[in-house]
Amino acid sequence: MAKVFAQTIAGFQLLGTIDSSILSKIKDDDYYLFPSGVTVFDETVGRITIDLLTHKWPFVAADGGYRFQPRDEVERIAYRYVEENLSGSTARYELADYFIQRKEYESARRECYAVAKVNPFSFQPILRVADYYRMEGDREAAKSAYLRCIQIEDNPFARSKLAIMLLEENQAEQAVLHLNAGLGIAGRPGMSLSREAEAADHYLLGVAYAQLGKLPLAREQLKQSLSINPRLEKALLLLRQIEKHSLSR
Repeated sequence: MAKVFAQTIAGFQLLGTIDSSILSKIKDDDYYLFPSGVTVFDETVGRITIDLLTHKWPFVAADGGYRFQPRDEVERIAYRYVEENLSGSTARYELADYFIQRKEYESARRECYAVAKVNPFSFQPILRVADYYRMEGDREAAKSAYLRCIQIEDNPFARSKLAIMLLEENQAEQAVLHLNAGLGIAGRPGMSLSREAEAADHYLLGVAYAQLGKLPLAREQLKQSLSINPRLEKALLLLRQIEKHSLSR
């Protein structure tokens, strides 16, 4: 709307002659829509709301029991939001999942950014953004998003996922820092790890220490992992390899 106002004011020269170079700096609509958090979800919700409204009095003589018929998954989710009290964040996350199934990563991220616009102090939407970058294969963007997620609200989930990427890049020291920090805050409200996730983090610490050549520390973490989840085969396998290596020296 601001863009249209500015262009109209300039077009009618209501403030006098405006340098054309200034007008050339105006971006296309998508440039302004992205930071605003407006997505296809909002457009669809608006269209459905108008459709339902115009099929009621006074737009029609009597209520004929009209029902909107969704044509695709986007409309189905938006309709549930309009008519069934589905929360906005839940609807957007469902829509993001739908886009991910279609490998429409940017559309999925936009829905999560829209949630972050409303809940700027929650780590959850940006964690999804980072996951989607990783799924898409953009490792640098994923790592940057995980770090941003941690800055917004420190959490063990982003730290664990970032640590995995760091280990894949042989950055074991940084991985150790993130894993220890993540385990340190895992007891906070809303940050609890499942037993499987906790065991996995100790296993990853074991891998990191093994990469650093700190085998006693690696062995300790792997034993901790197995005490939580005795069925974690990769932890058992790595522990056996370390013990075999220690005996052969």
